[in-house]
Amino acid sequence: MRLRPAYKGKSLLHLEPGMLQAMGRDVLLLDLDNTLDPHDVPLPSPGRKEWARRMEEGGILLLLVSNNRGKRVRKYGEALGIPYLAGAGKPFPWKIRRFLRKRGIPLARAAMAGDQVLTDVLGAKALKIPAILLEPISSREAIWTRINRVLEKRARGRIMKDAGIPVLEETWARSES
Repeated sequence: MRLRPAYKGKSLLHLEPGMLQAMGRDVLLLDLDNTLDPHDVPLPSPGRKEWARRMEEGGILLLLVSNNRGKRVRKYGEALGIPYLAGAGKPFPWKIRRFLRKRGIPLARAAMAGDQVLTDVLGAKALKIPAILLEPISSREAIWTRINRVLEKRARGRIMKDAGIPVLEETWARSES
């Protein structure tokens, strides 16, 4: 399946550095709305800050890539202490490629995590990098996201039923034992 992610899960908080390193990746491109925090939360919640710190201590470079424009993305990225790209244009790869190239980061080091099939998973596929599909944090969403949810409903249903896609929560539980 073209839209098949490398991992799926409920929460970004279940993603550990070792999972990315097992994929040969040390850079994580992060969606903002409903992946890191709900779309109406302007700054990182405490749990997200702690998770970001653990990821960076584990050798993972975090980069915020959001289709949102301007101030919200800048404030969130600065508060989390990570580089950011507003108006990323996902699922199209051009701006993200340029963003990584300016930082000297090859795509072979990156994976992408997000909550939408049609922007995040398809965007990762366009970049030819692993995708990590997450459940949305909140049901409160912008109108364009609600439209995307209707369009992606069938594909998301197939992905979530696909037993061959590793689930973050199960992978994390195994790594803890």
